[in-house]
Amino acid sequence: MKKHILLLYLLLVVSISSIFGQQPAIKAKTPCLLAKSNLSSISDISLGADYSALKKVYAEMIPATSSPFANTTAYYIQNPLSNVSLIAVMFSTNNKLVAYSVYYQPQQWNSIEEPTEKLIDSLKLAIPKTMWDFWKENGKESITVECKDFGLYTSLKQEKDKEKKVFLFTVIDKAFARKATTEPKLISPKKLSIPAITSSNNSSYLFPQKSSEYTVEFPEKPTFKTLYTEAGTAEQATVITNDSVLRVEYGTLTAQQINGVVNSSEDQFNQVGLSIGKMVGYTGTSVSSGKTALGRYLKIRGYKITEGSSTLVEHLIYYGKNSVITLVTASKAENYPTKTITTFIETLKLNTQ
Repeated sequence: MKKHILLLYLLLVVSISSIFGQQPAIKAKTPCLLAKSNLSSISDISLGADYSALKKVYAEMIPATSSPFANTTAYYIQNPLSNVSLIAVMFSTNNKLVAYSVYYQPQQWNSIEEPTEKLIDSLKLAIPKTMWDFWKENGKESITVECKDFGLYTSLKQEKDKEKKVFLFTVIDKAFARKATTEPKLISPKKLSIPAITSSNNSSYLFPQKSSEYTVEFPEKPTFKTLYTEAGTAEQATVITNDSVLRVEYGTLTAQQINGVVNSSEDQFNQVGLSIGKMVGYTGTSVSSGKTALGRYLKIRGYKITEGSSTLVEHLIYYGKNSVITLVTASKAENYPTKTITTFIETLKLNTQ
C-alpha cells in the first residue's frame, strides 16, 4: 500500500459530505450501543492512546508523508505481527490516537464473515451479526458496525491474479470524524484562492472565472456558500431548478496533495471513497474512478430515501494540476440524469492555458 493513500481521506472529506448511498445488501437489525471503553487494544494500539506511550512500544514507527486530516499526524508500523503486514495510526493535535487501520497478510478466506468474526472475538466485543451492515460492491465484500462513539469497518479484497484475499479493518473515533468533516475551523483558517463567478452570456454563469483551472456553466446565477474545514476553505455554488439540483465545490491543492492522488491505485481510490462514505455515517456509497482528458476522477453515486421518494445523488470529482472541482447533481431517481443535469456536466472544461 502506498503511503499516499491516507491523503485521499483529506481530499475527499468535503466532497462526500452530503452523499447518501445505496442500501446495504443486508441491513443491521439491531443497533450497537457499545462505547470506546468496551474496545480492547490490539498490540497496545487503542483509540485515545497517547503518542509517546505508543512510541515506546513501536520505536520503529514511520512518519507518513501526509495524513487524512489537517493538523493530524499519521505513522506506519510495518509487520508488527506475524499475520499483519501494516498498521496505520493517526494522531490528533493533542497526540491522542483517533483512528487506526490494520492490514492482514493475504489468506484464503471463504467470506468476509470469517475474519470479521475472529476480529470481533479478539477485541472481546459483543457484536452479533444482527448489528452488521453487509456490503457487496463490484465483487468486494465489506461490513460496517456503527456503535455509540466509534465505527468498525472491515473489507475483503481479492488479490490480482491470486487466490488469496486481503483483510483490512479500521476503527475510528466517530466524534473526531464528525469534527474533521463537518465543523468549521474557527481559528485563522487558511483562505484558498477562489475566483468569483462571472457571467459568460445572458443566460449562463461561469464558475469560477476563466483563469481557473476548471470551469463549469450554470443555467442561472447560483447562490454561494463558503465551506470551512480543518484543511482551509472552499467555495460552493448551487442552483436548484424545478427538477434538478446543481452544485459545484472548488478549491486549490498543493503539489504534494496532487501527487498523492496521482500515485494512488484505482483500488485504493475506490476503497477510500467507500470507506469515507460509511465513516461519516451514511448508509453506503457506490464508487467508480478513472482518468480522462480532464484529469483523474472519482464518481460517487447513491440514493437518499425520504418519505417513500428516492433521490439519486452523484458527485463527480476531478483533480487537476493545482485544484479540485466537484460537481454534485441530484434529481428524482427515476428521472436521473435530467436534461438539465446532462447539459450542466457537459459544460465542465479544463483550461490548460
